Amino acid sequence: MSLSLYEGKRREPAGLFALLAANLLFAGGCLFLRALMSLFLAAPMRWATAQGLGSRPELLDYPFVLLWLLPATGACGAWIAQKEERPKLACLLAAFPLLVFALVAGWFYLAPARWH
Repeated sequence: MSLSLYEGKRREPAGLFALLAANLLFAGGCLFLRALMSLFLAAPMRWATAQGLGSRPELLDYPFVLLWLLPATGACGAWIAQKEERPKLACLLAAFPLLVFALVAGWFYLAPARWH
C-alpha cells in the first residue's frame, strides 16, 4: 500500500517556482537598481522599442515600464494559473517575459550588427 501526499492533486511543475523567482528578481532588480540595469538594457531596449532609456529612468517611462511590469504581471498570472490548477498556462506565463527579454538582448548583443 502506498501513501500519496498529494491527495489527488496534481504536482506542481518543477521549474515553476524558479521561473516565478527569476521574474520577481528581474522586476525587483529593474525597480531598485535602475541605473545599473540601464547600463545593460538601455541599448537593446532602444533598438527594440525605438525609444531609449535614460541613465536615470523614471518609474513609468515607456520602455522602462516594460522591464518591470511585464515580469511582475507574468509572475502574478502564473501564480493565479497555478492556483487554478492549469500548470501549462502557469509555465507559459512565467517563461514568456524572460524569453522576450532574452530574445531582445540576445539578438542585440549576439547577432551581427548589420542585422539590427
